[in-house]
Amino acid sequence: MRKQTLLGWIGLAAAALVLFGFRWLLRRRTPSFHHS
Repeated sequence: MRKQTLLGWIGLAAAALVLFGFRWLLRRRTPSFHHS
């Protein structure tokens, strides 16, 4: 595997984890604060 490809996959995984964790934190801190 190429280094660039590996870094790209790691970056995608990291971004997904950050987004998921951020949404989870927001949901935990504010139960019904924002109406989507």
